[in-house]
Amino acid sequence: MKNQSFLIILFLRHLIAFGQLNEIKIEKLKINELPTEINFKGDLIEALTWNDNNGKNVFISYSIGPIIREQDYGEPFVSKEIFAEQYVISNNVIKLLWDITDFKKDCPMHVEVEFIPNSNSVTDLDSNGITETTIVYKYACRSDVSLADMKVLMHENNNKYGLRGHTLIRAWKPFNTMDLTKYEYNLEKVIENTTYTDNFSKYNGRYSNTNDFKNTPHQFLDYAIEIWKKYVEEKY
Repeated sequence: MKNQSFLIILFLRHLIAFGQLNEIKIEKLKINELPTEINFKGDLIEALTWNDNNGKNVFISYSIGPIIREQDYGEPFVSKEIFAEQYVISNNVIKLLWDITDFKKDCPMHVEVEFIPNSNSVTDLDSNGITETTIVYKYACRSDVSLADMKVLMHENNNKYGLRGHTLIRAWKPFNTMDLTKYEYNLEKVIENTTYTDNFSKYNGRYSNTNDFKNTPHQFLDYAIEIWKKYVEEKY
């Protein structure tokens, strides 16, 4: 069925605790169903649409690459970019609400720049009729079991709030036997209380700080932390 709609109760057991009781009706779009005003170069990853007090929202994520550049000596350089954009249509006028891009360029090893599958979410945590859009992605240039950079980015209108840090790898002790329910994910708190002799143990699975959320409703940070914990671990 064209434009088949589906209801998503996003992380319901969390959202009830955060005060969001209303379901948000989200519709997936195919590339040929996007408004003609939305143009992009790359491979479409996901396209979603929903309504809030701003009007009709359209979210897209897409990627360019990997682009391989051969070298005279050694391994080729590989580059990749990812993009996310949100538009609002009101009174038959479409405008860009926000956009982000991130990338790795000229990586001589294995390049990873990707949105975490099924991690995008739409919420109205403060129940003001304006939705928040949260995306999660990681990026790395690596050839071993090392940490990737990770971001959880939340937008309400064109305001951006984020947790930025590193993925969690449990490849060896003490992390492979650790109870993560007691793990401290906030690097600022770890630095205050612990001295580490290696960067892996220091940064593993932790976000740098929560500064972006200082003047937001508490539900925003609570939700962002829950999303961080849900997607931070890389499986090996």
